[in-house]
Amino acid sequence: MRSSIAAGLAVCLAVLLGGTILASAQAGPRLTLTDAVAQALAQHPSVQRAAAAGDQARAGVRQARSAWFPSLRLNGTLTQYQEQMVVWPIHEFNFANIPPFDNTVMQGSVQLDYTLFAGGSRAARVRAANRQYEAATAARGGTEQMLIQNVISAYLAVIATDDLVAAHDYRLDALHSELDRVKQLRKVGRAAAVEEARAEAALAGAEADRVQAQSALDRAHTALALLTGTESDSLSDVTLSKVELKTQETPDHDAVLSSALAVNAEIVAAQRQEAASAAAASAARGAQLPSVNLRGAWVDYRDGASDNTNEWNASVYVGIPIFTGGAISGAIAQKEAAHRMAMADVRLAEDRVTTDVDRTLSQIDEARARVASLTQAVASLEEVERIEKLRLDTGADTQTDYLRAEADLLAARAGLIQAHHAEIVAHAELARVTNTLNVEWLAQTLEQN
Repeated sequence: MRSSIAAGLAVCLAVLLGGTILASAQAGPRLTLTDAVAQALAQHPSVQRAAAAGDQARAGVRQARSAWFPSLRLNGTLTQYQEQMVVWPIHEFNFANIPPFDNTVMQGSVQLDYTLFAGGSRAARVRAANRQYEAATAARGGTEQMLIQNVISAYLAVIATDDLVAAHDYRLDALHSELDRVKQLRKVGRAAAVEEARAEAALAGAEADRVQAQSALDRAHTALALLTGTESDSLSDVTLSKVELKTQETPDHDAVLSSALAVNAEIVAAQRQEAASAAAASAARGAQLPSVNLRGAWVDYRDGASDNTNEWNASVYVGIPIFTGGAISGAIAQKEAAHRMAMADVRLAEDRVTTDVDRTLSQIDEARARVASLTQAVASLEEVERIEKLRLDTGADTQTDYLRAEADLLAARAGLIQAHHAEIVAHAELARVTNTLNVEWLAQTLEQN
């Protein structure tokens, strides 16, 4: 019985130190955190949507730049008249050169258009499109980093709940041993019925806790499966690598905040969006100015009998908006309001990042303090549990004290695992805020065994 308890303690100690729970002889696929992140980045819909948004913005740049180039069009018309119509234009009154008349008139043309001046709207639209593309690129980076952070949290949740299930299994083994011990003592009249009832109640409670822990593990598997695009059931047969922080220096608040405000993906995207909205407002104001356009065409005229002639023409035309029913002023007001919204979005993003930095640094300090205190608590409670079991076996202690020591030790071990993982998640959050959370960060910051 004592050897069983010692073996259980060894298992939990291995869990605490980051060793694998599975037996070394058990073979199966292995999934590292880096692999999980790579799978998520390759297929998750949030990344695919961000990539599509980037492609859309890049196409918008091409569309905006096209206004600087001439446009060349082929045009064709076929018109059937009730009465005969002149087939091609009359350029002079000359009875020797009267054009034919026909009910069927066909015209084909090649038309060249070029805008010489557009009040600055073309340049403003190109600026707006470029800034939109930069905003989409920054937003994609932010999306990828948020996904990496979510994968880290889900991956650690699977490890923690798996460890917790193993710890509950150890506790159940210990309680089964205690119940067997009490039953044997009752047979020889050395234990009261209440001790057996107390052991059975503790065992029933532990089994309920184990069911709850298994449900949490199933949910953690589902969350990780959704992120990595795998089947939830398949993860139950996969061994996850233990994750530990390498030596980390205490981040400097001012340096982290300064870096975050300068490079954070959310802030950069908001700033580029603000610049895009400013350019869009400038383009809308440009519509108030005259526009100058050049047009040239080569036209072919034909009748139903295929008699034809062709000619060219060229023109320069100027457009000056006098009255548009409020269309131009409304567009300007709309774009300027959008610009003010974008300016406010930049400030809101900066406020969120400032809050995130403060919160994350506090979480790192809190997690480190919890790790230190819970490490000491686990060591002390392991000794308490060992002593309580020895005292119980020798009849020098009560069963209640031993069962309480078992429960306290389990809670402390679970808390220690959570504290270790909370520190990792907080460091990942800090890397995301400072725009450095990527696969390289995983390799530089985390040990994966």
